[in-house]
Amino acid sequence: MFCPNCNITYPEFTTQHFSPNRWEWACECCHGLGEILQVDFDKIIEPNSPLKDAILPWRDSNIWQAILRKLCEKYDQDLEKIWKDQPEWFLHIVVYWDNEELRLPIWSRIPVKWKWASFKYVWMEDVIKDQFEKWMLTVDFQAMLDMKPCPQCFWSKIKRESLHVFLTFPTKSAKQIKNLPHYSESFLQQDLPFAKPEDDWFEKINIWDLQKIPLEEMRELLQLFIDSTEQPPVLIHRITNPLLDRVQTIEDLWLGYLTTNRQIDTLSWWEIQRLRLAKQLWNKLTWIVYVLDEPTIWLDRKEIDRTIQAIRKLKDMWNTIMVVEHNEEFIEASDWIVEIWPGAGDFGGNLIFSWPYSEFLKSDCLTAQYMNWKKKVEMEFNHTPSNKRVKIRKAEKFNLQKVDISINLWSFTVITWWSGAWKTTLMYTTLFRFLNDKEKFVQSYIRLQMLKKWYSWEDILAAPIMRAEEYAHYENIALQEFYKDLAVDKIEWYEEIKNTIYVDQSSIWKTPRSCPSTFVGTFDRIRDVFANTSDAKYLWFHSSYFSFNSDKWACPACNWYGYKKIELQFLPDTYVPCELCRWKRYKPEVLQIKWRGKNIADVLNMYISDALEFFHEMDNITRELKLMCDIWLWYLKMWQSAHMLSWGESQRLKLVRHLLKDYRWHCVYFLDEPTVWLHPEDISRLLWVLKSFLEKWDTILMIEHDPTILRFADHIIHLENGKLVENK
Repeated sequence: MFCPNCNITYPEFTTQHFSPNRWEWACECCHGLGEILQVDFDKIIEPNSPLKDAILPWRDSNIWQAILRKLCEKYDQDLEKIWKDQPEWFLHIVVYWDNEELRLPIWSRIPVKWKWASFKYVWMEDVIKDQFEKWMLTVDFQAMLDMKPCPQCFWSKIKRESLHVFLTFPTKSAKQIKNLPHYSESFLQQDLPFAKPEDDWFEKINIWDLQKIPLEEMRELLQLFIDSTEQPPVLIHRITNPLLDRVQTIEDLWLGYLTTNRQIDTLSWWEIQRLRLAKQLWNKLTWIVYVLDEPTIWLDRKEIDRTIQAIRKLKDMWNTIMVVEHNEEFIEASDWIVEIWPGAGDFGGNLIFSWPYSEFLKSDCLTAQYMNWKKKVEMEFNHTPSNKRVKIRKAEKFNLQKVDISINLWSFTVITWWSGAWKTTLMYTTLFRFLNDKEKFVQSYIRLQMLKKWYSWEDILAAPIMRAEEYAHYENIALQEFYKDLAVDKIEWYEEIKNTIYVDQSSIWKTPRSCPSTFVGTFDRIRDVFANTSDAKYLWFHSSYFSFNSDKWACPACNWYGYKKIELQFLPDTYVPCELCRWKRYKPEVLQIKWRGKNIADVLNMYISDALEFFHEMDNITRELKLMCDIWLWYLKMWQSAHMLSWGESQRLKLVRHLLKDYRWHCVYFLDEPTVWLHPEDISRLLWVLKSFLEKWDTILMIEHDPTILRFADHIIHLENGKLVENK
């Protein structure tokens, strides 16, 4: 097929032509990624400097200075002439290329002499990107490069030929769709060859336009296409019905706000989980056992009802659903309840109850006591919020719609509402990033300005060389640039905040040897205790002899791990105890050193509660152990590997670590759904930690849905679809 308007020959289209995963039809520029690494020439070039100094990353490069000198000789130009005064045709050659070779003298060490080498001058952007990828640029110059939309496909990821295939709709009917794109405006603005509409009676939408529409509106658009198309109804329904069914299933799970071009790394964990649940509903499998782990995390009550309805659909297909859950609505909707108690870790695992829900409410189980209001989560907060506030004005990052909020300092503030309300964007991407990265951004900007003023790196690092008035001027300009990057008008009254800490639920597993005792710092003091024993002093054993990282004194067979991994070809890897040390991890010489009848391996094998009793006279050790017991981590073993900890346990360990630190200035803690995977009994322990932070005159900003936590908040901020609904 050939189009005379576009001057493009089209193939016989199949579904593969619209997939960026097929290299034949992916965009040739970005290879199906939709974005490429690009150089910001406004930052990389100083137009008021001579040509030799105008390109900032090349000022100190002998080879590129020689190339610029050779270009000036070739085209009879002055190397000392100001960049902006150079002829435009010559600057075009410098920035791009002339496709000719240059011969330059190069100093050779072997043999020691000058020799001539030929270079083909290439595009400046390719050179700088190559230097960036090889870590040849300083941190400040790296900020001049960023991932930007592909200039050929504009995020669509596929070739232009595939974008010239359209669905047509009557204009009057199509205007009912809110977010309907108009003639692929991004392509028309770039003056690219594009299939223009023949008249104003029809709207044309290609596959990229369709991907930018939220799923809830895509369903309306597809229905409009079915009603208005002249194609055979049997053929149209055969294509659109499966798609409409999938879109409706996703909407039933409260994910209708998603677009199909949304990148997977921008989805939260719960969004991915519900999409997996939707996929199982589409498959319509029967006689399957599904195991769901906390499907209600990060969900509002309305979303929980939708999730319960979806799970009931799976059950109606003759499937069995097993759910690990603490949510009361989920427990009420279940047919059979199993409670395992009385403790956690090695102290739990006992079957306490296994009966229908009607019998569960009559029982004396711990969860039933909370559901019957026989037990309540109670905590008395004695702090007084300050009148000082941090104000965010007109936040517009992503889908935030000019949100204005105020957050009191020395208070407990919760941001809530259902999923997709852009709570994390407001709390983390806007406020936390501003407080945490502001100084770095300002300093980087000022250093670049000093480089443009002909200061060398040695001068910049040696001593302050800028007047206070000039520094304040550049600081104000840098802040305005940072505000643009954050898509916010202004953030005010943040000067009181000196420390910002984001406590998430990511693993504390930095190395395979990480464990609770090393993470909070207890093990360092325990090593000192063993190093100060008389036997250790006699053998000249200092504290490093008891370290996890000491290969010299670790078991040579397992290198301190205590176990060996056996790789099975067609089965998961399995772990067996080391036959030499039998979980002891150390050499026999180290294990001979004992304190109160216990060696270092015996202490590491203790539960935290037992270690607290064992070291009850050592105040510098018991402080950390007592905090871990207070926050309900007493059941963990001192050596328990970090990769064996749950997300909730990892987050609580991080809270303990911050409680142990004495920050000199005011601190703001950012917490994202800390009640995930927590039983009401655990929530009371979490509230105790929050109370400890507030008693230190710190500020807590939290994203949370749990009504128990909301009862204790000083201020609650409601967001819906990027808009501020309520701030009380």
